Amino acid sequence: MKNLKDINLDIFKLAQLGEISPKTKCAYLKIKYPEAIFPFDWMFDQTTVQFDKRKKDEMDDRLNRLSVTEIQAHYHKKGIKWLTILDDLYPKELSAIFSPPLLLFYCGNVQLLSLPNKLAVVGPRKCSDYGLRACDLVLRHFIHHYKKAPIVSGLAAGIDTHAHQLALEYQAPTIAVLGTGLDKFYPKRNQKLQQYLMKNQLVLSEYPLQSKPLKHHFPYRNRIIAGLCRGVLIAEAKQRSGSLITASYALDEGRDVFAIPGDIFSLTSRGTNHLIQQGAICVADEQTVIEEWDLQKIKLTP
Repeated sequence: MKNLKDINLDIFKLAQLGEISPKTKCAYLKIKYPEAIFPFDWMFDQTTVQFDKRKKDEMDDRLNRLSVTEIQAHYHKKGIKWLTILDDLYPKELSAIFSPPLLLFYCGNVQLLSLPNKLAVVGPRKCSDYGLRACDLVLRHFIHHYKKAPIVSGLAAGIDTHAHQLALEYQAPTIAVLGTGLDKFYPKRNQKLQQYLMKNQLVLSEYPLQSKPLKHHFPYRNRIIAGLCRGVLIAEAKQRSGSLITASYALDEGRDVFAIPGDIFSLTSRGTNHLIQQGAICVADEQTVIEEWDLQKIKLTP
């Protein structure tokens, strides 16, 4: 692509402006580089790109004031790398979602992004023993069947942490997607686990260094978790929860949504039971995910 180096530099600069939405950043690039072909071009037409000259000039001024060499040196010092939506290693399935992240900061083995059959596992921070045991049962069989399929989650307390730990226990790759900068540890008690994953697995974030665990970061982060994966397993969920937001993103992007049914008296089962009522795939036993994906493979085979 013509001007690829300049565009990637601008994408890096834009990534430092964590408060600006990806769609606004995409619109800016479309206006600044009208001849370039972007993976997100389908999002726009002549009526939807609302970015006048004044807004472009304001953005140009903000980006030009950034000390890029100094900022990049800071990332390199911390061992943090990045890839943009124009890089070959950027996951194609993620570039196709609505409002894709233009840049992903990462630590660890970025090649994990290219592995097939990624399964996202999400659930509440305050999970039940039932949720933990059910997650263990399903993932143990899934990992045994799909040897190198990455388990993707958000490194939050509860089910997320459990999913990453199970992946490590059963020797599967795992990818964590954070709602903070990669220099933050949230929750604090997961610091050692995060540092281990950053060295031996893969940890991602679209947020720049020093980004705090702001409340609105996490629901938005969930679109990346869903977008990376072939399917999402909802282990437990309340009626209103971040897990259901992830399920919604997954459905919007045509991903499979699996839900573990639970006790009708349990608050953390109401969300998953509701998903099943709405058409999510009911995880009736440890073979459900495997059987569903194997059946899909048979249907796709000529």
